[in-house]
Amino acid sequence: MRNKETIKKPDKPSITDQNAREKSSDTRPKNNDFCVHILDNLPGIAYRCLIDQHWTMLFVSEGARDLTGYEPADFIENATVSYNDIIHPDDRERVRMKVDEIMDKQKHRSFEYRIVTKSGETKWVWEQAVRVKGDNGTECLDGIVLDITDRIHLNQALRLEQQRLGRVVDSTADIIFEIDNKKRFVSVYGKGLEHIGLKSEDFTNKTVIDIFGPDEGSPRHQAYQKALEGETVHYDWTHRHNDQTLYFSSSLSPIINMKGRVVGAVGIAREVTEQKRHQQHIERLSYRDQLTGAYNRYYLYESIEREMSLADRYREALSMITFDIDIFKRINDDYGHAVGDEALKNLTFTVTHMIRKSDILFRTGGEEFVLVLPKTSQRAAMKLAERIRQALAMCTHHPYGTLTCSFGVASRLPGESFDAWWKRGDQAMYQGKRHGGNCVQAANEARKTT
Repeated sequence: MRNKETIKKPDKPSITDQNAREKSSDTRPKNNDFCVHILDNLPGIAYRCLIDQHWTMLFVSEGARDLTGYEPADFIENATVSYNDIIHPDDRERVRMKVDEIMDKQKHRSFEYRIVTKSGETKWVWEQAVRVKGDNGTECLDGIVLDITDRIHLNQALRLEQQRLGRVVDSTADIIFEIDNKKRFVSVYGKGLEHIGLKSEDFTNKTVIDIFGPDEGSPRHQAYQKALEGETVHYDWTHRHNDQTLYFSSSLSPIINMKGRVVGAVGIAREVTEQKRHQQHIERLSYRDQLTGAYNRYYLYESIEREMSLADRYREALSMITFDIDIFKRINDDYGHAVGDEALKNLTFTVTHMIRKSDILFRTGGEEFVLVLPKTSQRAAMKLAERIRQALAMCTHHPYGTLTCSFGVASRLPGESFDAWWKRGDQAMYQGKRHGGNCVQAANEARKTT
């Protein structure tokens, strides 16, 4: 372990708190980078930082206050503290190695580590980051940091429950179970059995396969096998009961006899359905535009590589429709932003009900949208764009009347990068705007590859 006092602190620029707060405000991303509403309400940190020894922050969301005890402005350009300062000294090298993986493979990564808050409290956090280009072309990281201290404590509590297994009685809300080395249930206890619609006697003389089926490739079966090989494992699983999907978190440890042989395993399962739904809600906030419900720009960057990879692998068409509301500023100016928000929601509702489940709608800016269409040729994408254009133009809403949009349609060329592909669609859309708007324009098919 490195001595904390020997770690060189970054030089602190001489800047007043007021100036730091103003700089934090200046660096707040515009709508075409992040949805401000999501950032302000995210129960954690959303950030953009430089890839340097201090993880110098260019933007930090308001959640930094609750998570770290520091004001968001304290991190901007290391005004008061650098983000590297609050990473636990024992975890700093591991965090840097994870970032190196992101740089090498150019894909997002998630990892866990500890931070030390302003008050000296140690917290566990989960971070997901992706490599991006900053406004001036500088390599940056965009990501989110969420507090998982409660989850870590839960795992510790599960291990403690294993040690106290002999004192556990049927009144426990969890499920306590033991299997022998043939994967046969020896005993099963706990009121948690009620959650899966079973009783202790239902497991008598039954094997894991008898109860849960023959899918030996499932995480549950793999966990049993690893435990019988002498490994302590943690795994999650689901169970359908009363037409409801229940989520469980389990821990399984080997039972070793006096001769050092594994003779079975003991485990504990706890229902975590509410926690799972809360986690899904957090993920939805991270990926969805809060106003319209469409996916946001962050999720576009995260998901588009997968869509491009699938299209390349199976040699399938992949198209994009880029569209923008014509003269949207006039709606805001004449009727106010509340009416403008309603117009955006009306547009999203119309488009969502005209596309397939496999099509993905993103709101990438104030009135700018992108529609990604897997397995769709440019000709089919042009027809869809025209149908959407007509549907929007025919709908009348009080008090602003109708919405018209300009559409740019681009089918991805073999080997074409996402930026080049999107740029072609964007250029086609603006070409339509220059011709008066309310039209569909095909993209230039000049080959632009990486």
